[in-house]
Amino acid sequence: MMTTSSSASTPEPPSARPAPWMPLEGLAHLWGAYGQAASHAEAFQAVSAAFAALAEEREALSLFNGLPERQQRVAASNALDAPLHLATRHQSIIARLTQAASHWFDAACALFAEMHAPPIGSEEAMPAGLDLDALIGYTLAQRERVWAIVHALLLEQIRPYQSQWREQGMPEVFPPTEPTRPGEGRPQ
Repeated sequence: MMTTSSSASTPEPPSARPAPWMPLEGLAHLWGAYGQAASHAEAFQAVSAAFAALAEEREALSLFNGLPERQQRVAASNALDAPLHLATRHQSIIARLTQAASHWFDAACALFAEMHAPPIGSEEAMPAGLDLDALIGYTLAQRERVWAIVHALLLEQIRPYQSQWREQGMPEVFPPTEPTRPGEGRPQ
């Protein structure tokens, strides 16, 4: 059995920020306005992917908001299931958010294709004040925001087990090293 002594220099996982859930109505209005002005198939694909992302995120939020009730039912039904429930309680939410992030990427790719599509008519109509480059960046930022929610949920899943793996002397999951790209900075 491996043992280690606890020390103040034990690295901690990245700090957990609150999950960046946000109201989705503004995004729905933005994409609705863009969809009304759309004329290319790529624009409609972008709108479709954006609304698919919003639907997945809305479902994830609904599941997240229902967690306290489900947690109480599991705790009351069978104490033996509690550890498994603790480890898996966010998995359906994470799965929905993974799909949402994928849809946001699809929307950004469709916008990029729209940008390079030949014009139809004299000039493409865009909602007032909306630039396609800005919309692509904003769409990718939504993808990043969704991944930040996933990250916060994953950290919440592991937090109850951290002291146990440290007590067992297991290697640190978040070693104190300089960030590198995969394959860089490691001894051969």
